[in-house]
Amino acid sequence: MILVVLASKRAKELARGSYPMVPVDRRQGVNHLDVALQEIAEGKLSYEVEETV
Repeated sequence: MILVVLASKRAKELARGSYPMVPVDRRQGVNHLDVALQEIAEGKLSYEVEETV
């Protein structure tokens, strides 16, 4: 579940113009979700889980 939310939020940021943290071949076309998942796989993104009471 965390992976889905993190990738979705990052893909939206990329779609709005954020720069990717991994190399992207723009000639191939940019799939923001693929880029977001690659960033996660390479450890470029981090997250915190809030503890709920």
